[in-house]
Amino acid sequence: MKKTIILFILLVFVASAFGQQQNLIVLKPAIGDVPDLSEKTQKEFAQRDRVIEKLRKGLSGDALTPRERELLEKLGENEDYGIWDIFDGGCSWYCGGGPYKVTASSVLKPSGGITYEAKNAHDFSLKNAWVEGVPGYGEGEYLEYFFKNESPRITDIKIYNGYLKNEAGWKKNSRVKKMKLWVTGKPYAILELQDTRALQTFTLGGPLGRTSDNKDLVLKFEILEVYKGDAYDDTAITEIFFDGLDVHCLAKGTRIALENSEKPIETIAVNDRVKQFDSKTSQLTIATVRRVIKAAHSHLLTLKLENGAEIVATGDHPFLVAGKGWCAYEPGKLTGGAGRYQRGDAFVFYDTVKGIHEVRLREIVKVSSPEETFTLELDSGTGFIGNGFIIGVEHGKEKNPAGR
Repeated sequence: MKKTIILFILLVFVASAFGQQQNLIVLKPAIGDVPDLSEKTQKEFAQRDRVIEKLRKGLSGDALTPRERELLEKLGENEDYGIWDIFDGGCSWYCGGGPYKVTASSVLKPSGGITYEAKNAHDFSLKNAWVEGVPGYGEGEYLEYFFKNESPRITDIKIYNGYLKNEAGWKKNSRVKKMKLWVTGKPYAILELQDTRALQTFTLGGPLGRTSDNKDLVLKFEILEVYKGDAYDDTAITEIFFDGLDVHCLAKGTRIALENSEKPIETIAVNDRVKQFDSKTSQLTIATVRRVIKAAHSHLLTLKLENGAEIVATGDHPFLVAGKGWCAYEPGKLTGGAGRYQRGDAFVFYDTVKGIHEVRLREIVKVSSPEETFTLELDSGTGFIGNGFIIGVEHGKEKNPAGR
């Protein structure tokens, strides 16, 4: 009788687990490019680095050969960005946050000086990989990513599947076919990966993170099924990384309007009281700074108005535009239905002489040099004032207004 009861309980448990998995949403990836990691490109990066070294030692750019100029134009002049690097040092979601810890259920033992630890799956390098360390193909093994609650929210999961370093090694080792995504201990979705060396991007149904309970966000990626390797049963993942919201920034030096004065954004402190524009009532109110976020960006825009006012910001930073509401040059990562601003639009503007009025956008200039940038989180409202521009804060509760 006892055996029958135990067997029944086990069957109920298995059926429940199976049903739970069947009810999960299934996410399929958008497929990007296969990174060029060929020996030819590796040599080109090495040649480019030698050219950069020459310039750093004082060689005039006019003395470069046509081939050297071609390499700099093709591969950029950032010596910190090489063939294995995922990011080129420009603006990314990681300017505002990211996981503080990555762990794995198991790890393959090092071999020939090469390690396969969990952090390899989040080192932004295509040269290294996490490889599970149990007998068989690793079904049930997992990676876990830990985020502070204040970290920017996640909308996209990006994966380089398998051991990407070279095509032969990628084929020899096993790759993930299906993976279960757990969000802070609860099953969330099944990720169906393709058998490709290309970047695979999974877009979530809504942003993850910044919850009211203030608990850390934990994302667990559990291997369910694999594409078997030609030589080894070890299953590898080169990289799992993220994209999302909450990272738009303003350049150092942007002057922020306080309750009774103004000061540069880099000197703003928590609990400072800043002027806040209510786009529903067209009235100025006061908000308190909850957090100042500092980041480094390389790809920015300078917006120039017809009254001579200028501001330097990331392309996704929202500004209030008359008749259009909150707009950004690159609005795709913003919530609330932001539009896109363009030259000739009338920006909502504030100064102490005219108060709130409208000024047309005269010019948009791209800036590629590295800049120290900042943004503010407020305790209320949806916009503060910098260099006279009405600047949006993404966490605001109101939807995009139709205009003033």
